[in-house]
Amino acid sequence: MPQPTAIAFMLGDNTPAVLDELRAAVLCWSEQAGDKPLPLHRFLGMGGPRATRTALRDELLVEVVALLDGGTQWSQCKQLADAARAFYARRWEVWRKHGIPSGASAVDVLFYRVLDMGGRLPKTQHGWRDILLKQNASAA
Repeated sequence: MPQPTAIAFMLGDNTPAVLDELRAAVLCWSEQAGDKPLPLHRFLGMGGPRATRTALRDELLVEVVALLDGGTQWSQCKQLADAARAFYARRWEVWRKHGIPSGASAVDVLFYRVLDMGGRLPKTQHGWRDILLKQNASAA
């Protein structure tokens, strides 16, 4: 299943193709008639708020994987689990109060974005593997 355009937009994709697709979905939504119109998120190809937050989180976490140096998927999952635990223990509370410091690593910035929007970071290799498997299955 492809990523909904609205998710791409929320992650910062403002290309003309994305904006045109959003505009078309909103126009279709506004043209509904009847007593029980479909909610806008259905026209945008999204689930409810929880599903949307999960989709945003997973997209950001897949970006984290792209920042790692090679290795097997399992070794990358171990690196990410270790990095997530370290971020929770050493950085999250301070960053939540004071914001992202200059010179922060790209991985930590993505972790912050996930947590700042109310998401959760997997703390185990299995949690990371599940996200990657879900993303691979949706891309196929």
